[in-house]
Amino acid sequence: MTLRAEGRGAHGAYPWLGDNALVKLHRTLDKLLTAYPVPDEEAWRTTGSPDIAALQRAARDQGYSGDFLRKHGSGDSRFYGERGVNSVAFGTGGAGQHGPGEYVDIATIAPYYRALKTFLRDVDKETER
Repeated sequence: MTLRAEGRGAHGAYPWLGDNALVKLHRTLDKLLTAYPVPDEEAWRTTGSPDIAALQRAARDQGYSGDFLRKHGSGDSRFYGERGVNSVAFGTGGAGQHGPGEYVDIATIAPYYRALKTFLRDVDKETER
């Protein structure tokens, strides 16, 4: 992150006539740390929203573990979260993600399709209620 602030100098005897850029940066950092405090320990949390639970059930019905995968880092979900949209990373099996040896396990395509189809059908039923 890069923070920038502009200010206006003032004589040391009249600091109120200035606009201290360092004070602006300090206030911004305080707001950031209040909104996103440094955690005391590693903790994994999920929203537990009904749609996530429905996807988890649909995945388990197709033989997926349905367990949450926890990794440090980020993904596209963070952009959805900024807009209030829950999201998960869920897909077919395979390995070598984003590397030259990336592949998909073909045997996981049909169960993945069925899980998504079940999930969308169940969510659509909930929406109709």
